[in-house]
This record gives sequence, C-alpha cells and structure tokens, in this order.
Amino acid sequence: MAPATDSVPAALRSLRSPLDDHLRFAYDEVTADRVRAHVEIDPDVHHQPWRAVHGGLYCVLVESLASVGALQSARDRGAHPVGLENATSFVRLTRTGRLDAEALPLHRGRRVHLWEVHIRDAQGRLVARGTCRMLLVANEEDAPSV
Repeated sequence: MAPATDSVPAALRSLRSPLDDHLRFAYDEVTADRVRAHVEIDPDVHHQPWRAVHGGLYCVLVESLASVGALQSARDRGAHPVGLENATSFVRLTRTGRLDAEALPLHRGRRVHLWEVHIRDAQGRLVARGTCRMLLVANEEDAPSV
C-alpha cells in the first residue's frame, strides 16, 4: 500500500525515514517548535499477535517526530540528529482508529536536544508518551559508535 499523504513540504518529505512511510505516518505540522503527525491503525501493519497496536509503533512515532523537530532546529547549521535515547511509556491499549502525536522540545542545546511526544487516540486519551534525546552532528564521523 502507498504511504499516507501529508502536508509536509517536498524538501522535508525527502528527509523522512522509509520506516515512516512503511508505517504510514502522515505529518500534519513540522516546525522547529512543534511536530504533529497521525496514523490510521491498520491491523495488518500495526498490530502485534494479540490484535493490539504494537508498542514499537509508539517508539517509532516518538523518535521520528522528535528527530524531524530537531532537524528543523539544526538545519541552518548543517547538523542532523542522531538518536541517543528513546524512553517510551505505553499508557492505554489501542486496537483501531486514528492516533495523533505531538512533539515539543523540552531542551534545545547546541549539541543535544530533548523532545517529548504525546500520542493520543481519536477520543483524545493519552495512549503513549515518550522522550527522545538526540545528539546533533555535522557528519557521520561525529556520531557516537554503538
């Protein structure tokens, strides 16, 4: 199936992860101060064997939105984010419908960013919450080895 469509400018679309497309994330707003996206749950793509949304989907949403936000903040310096830590908590089981996610910066240092992401169901209930800490690097040689 085709990836979800969204209103992200073409310049940013080329920077999004192929995993975002595979998981059908649609970006609704992308700025240096806030990133919003949504995903329509497809059981054939997003469920784990017990017919609930796989927790990995929430983790990827957290890291993807935080990374896009950090990228927007660091673009003018030619830097890009590399994930250092993703801590995602699962709050409510979800099986169907739309999930809306919003990422906001908690800290934007010269080299390290910390973003918080809230993921809510169609009724506005919190289903997952996460933080993602990223290192801003100028090139691959600056990235930490893991």
